[in-house]
Amino acid sequence: MIKDESRERELLQQIVRGDKNAMKAFYDIYSGYLTAVCSRYISNKEDVKDILQESFLNIFKAIHTFKYRGKGSLKAWSARIVVNESLKHIKENE
Repeated sequence: MIKDESRERELLQQIVRGDKNAMKAFYDIYSGYLTAVCSRYISNKEDVKDILQESFLNIFKAIHTFKYRGKGSLKAWSARIVVNESLKHIKENE
């Protein structure tokens, strides 16, 4: 987890600029938490992997629209994307 707000902001700025290393760092930091979020909705491990892949693509595609609102806001915004992708998967597979 990112403990310092300035480090979180810097990581965000690097991702917006398209820095692949920053994207990998973001993935390394948040993938465990986002996997747990997704697993609350989806029980099949392969589906969780697919949903997370789609979620990370969506996160990186839309990161320039994210408005930083303090420590934890990036984590919450990312979790919201994972929840929405999980719900979309459930709805499509009813």
